Amino acid sequence: MNLDKIFYLLTFFLLVTHTVASVGEPVLELKGNVTKAITILCIGDSITEGGKTFSVYRYPLNEKLMDAGYNITFIGPKSVTKGGVTLSHAGYGGKNTSSLDKLFNGIYAAHTADIILIHSAHNSFHHQKPVKGIVANLESIVKKARAVNPRVTILLGQGITSGKLPKYLYIPQLNVEVGKLAKRLNTPDSIVIAVDHAKGFDWKIHTTKDKVHPNAQGAEKMASKWFEALENLPHFKKRSDRTAVKKLIDNFLRQNPRQSLSFRGKTRFNVKESLLQTLTL
Repeated sequence: MNLDKIFYLLTFFLLVTHTVASVGEPVLELKGNVTKAITILCIGDSITEGGKTFSVYRYPLNEKLMDAGYNITFIGPKSVTKGGVTLSHAGYGGKNTSSLDKLFNGIYAAHTADIILIHSAHNSFHHQKPVKGIVANLESIVKKARAVNPRVTILLGQGITSGKLPKYLYIPQLNVEVGKLAKRLNTPDSIVIAVDHAKGFDWKIHTTKDKVHPNAQGAEKMASKWFEALENLPHFKKRSDRTAVKKLIDNFLRQNPRQSLSFRGKTRFNVKESLLQTLTL
């Protein structure tokens, strides 16, 4: 056991004993089996990867899932830290669906997630009539994922709207075909559903000056759509003991606003998240 884990476990012990001493009885009883973390792989282009001049949905999505008490881990070949939170992903700026299809076997062999979120509608040109090829690539990715994990769940993101025209005039037609593809590929053992990111997304309001990449509002909108789709998955209903643990930690921080909870430069929030991760290993 490394030093970090020892610190977090000791901190949790102090949280429990402090709470017991304060209220006279335990507020939490940890059960013997804590739910195993559900792994999520986000794959796509720069809209999934993020960048310095625009926002990305992964961080607000992670916050929503954590706040709801879900025990999840984002995995992938790349990792980025933002606000002290490190999330892994498979976002490749400038890559279209054809390129992602070619990369997918290597990515998924090393990062075999329970759930895959795909948003890949950009980096093609309307005059090339790319819809048929994009749909074929998405179907290929689904088949490759199922060859490795027959019970994988895949959420196919229908592309956000864009004001970069005529380049992205094809996206509305693509979104219709992605919806059809999801219905055709969906099975009871390996769920495939379409997530409509275009509905309610206004590029005039929700993108940066480039008319393509989400601003903070746009990223929040995408996160909400992913979150709603995840919550509606039948096997995503069960919440873990993280909910009770989170309440305990939140109560302690609320009762002790001046209490110093920092370790190796981590903020109070990051210590809380690290405690949750340690306790659900």
